[in-house]
Amino acid sequence: MELTELVPRRERKKVMRTIVRVAVYAVLNHCLREKLFEDCEGCVIDAPGQWHHDCVTWTSMDIN
Repeated sequence: MELTELVPRRERKKVMRTIVRVAVYAVLNHCLREKLFEDCEGCVIDAPGQWHHDCVTWTSMDIN
């Protein structure tokens, strides 16, 4: 396909939908991580030791 050829509407729609899904996923993932770290008592008080931070033991299943 050359750069001057038109992209079929179906293909454009598919690509745009994929881009929107990825963007929404990234924003939601970021917001959820921020919320979880707000809930971590160690992060809230800026504790220096890991034993105060519950977020150290969180897995990706806890975050997602």
